[in-house]
Amino acid sequence: QGRVEGVVVRPSLVYGQGSQSAALFQQLARMPVLGLPGLGGQQVQPIHVLELAEAVARMAEHSEPIAPHRGVVYELAGPQVLRYQEMLRCYRQAQGLGEPVWLPVPMPFMRLGARLAQHLDQQAFSPDTLVMLEHGNTTADNAARHWLGREPTAMSEALVLPQWVLLPDW
Repeated sequence: QGRVEGVVVRPSLVYGQGSQSAALFQQLARMPVLGLPGLGGQQVQPIHVLELAEAVARMAEHSEPIAPHRGVVYELAGPQVLRYQEMLRCYRQAQGLGEPVWLPVPMPFMRLGARLAQHLDQQAFSPDTLVMLEHGNTTADNAARHWLGREPTAMSEALVLPQWVLLPDW
């Protein structure tokens, strides 16, 4: 008694309406010249916030007792690994924008910019977020398909769909 049983949910990069980082990426993507950390090859596996919420809701509704799953870490992510540059390209295409000028920015300059950005009224760009980006944000075992009962929506598709399309039918 008194114990709370649960599981750990570890999502990859989450995007969608209301996300501060998604708003930053949308703004960045509008620029005619886009700075890329290093060469922009950092890997992300974005999942839409509505699909993340759907997967978590299905976990909560699961009829089996949670005890056999105690201590399990469920990694949830989108269906594909994208390079940072590809992710920004998805945002641009969703906004009907063509190809920008890609400008590689050496990582020491990115780190300096992240330290300076800490003093601004924002939380999306910081030394911590840059470290997470550098290490990549992908899953070893993506449980999203299992909990959604289908493949998660690709970012390039989800960004152009009306939000209600991504809501579950249950």
